[in-house]
Amino acid sequence: LIGMLPSTFQLHQDLTINSGTVTFQAASQNNVEGRRLVVNLDTANLNAKRGQQNIVWAKPLRLFGTVKEVEGRLALEEVNCVSDFLNIRGNANLKTASFVAQGDLQKLMEQVSQFVDLQNAKLAGTLDGRFGWQMVDSEPPGSPQAGGTDNLPIQIGGSFVVDNPVIELPGMPRWQQPQMSIKLS
Repeated sequence: LIGMLPSTFQLHQDLTINSGTVTFQAASQNNVEGRRLVVNLDTANLNAKRGQQNIVWAKPLRLFGTVKEVEGRLALEEVNCVSDFLNIRGNANLKTASFVAQGDLQKLMEQVSQFVDLQNAKLAGTLDGRFGWQMVDSEPPGSPQAGGTDNLPIQIGGSFVVDNPVIELPGMPRWQQPQMSIKLS
């Protein structure tokens, strides 16, 4: 897919993507708590050649988790996203979600820059934080409208700390700090 859209993804002009695998597995389980679906998505062995250099990205991304049905509604009982540069884990349903993330921006740039022309842009720093959402029910408990999810406002929030962040963009001075805090609300 990426190889078919080189200008969209700003791929290096001399890059040839040779192969890679995507594996999707799902298994349904029934137990006393209800139905569960265990899902696993693996990407592996992305092989490419840039000029005379062979590139192999052994494990670009793995996504796995469990979806369960509770009272006729689906919920992410557990979800994990694992890569060389980012790990996210958490759970969610229609009303609330909570995720924890850790990442290494320099590792991200190192991997992506093998394939994508970032035009000398650089990012670095380690990321640690939390994010999620919550639907806000303004109806008093017990009222006929309370507890539903239709037309409820969603509050999205999070907080992240990036240690030793560095941003370098072409034509711009290098920006670097010992720590950066990011709040979402």
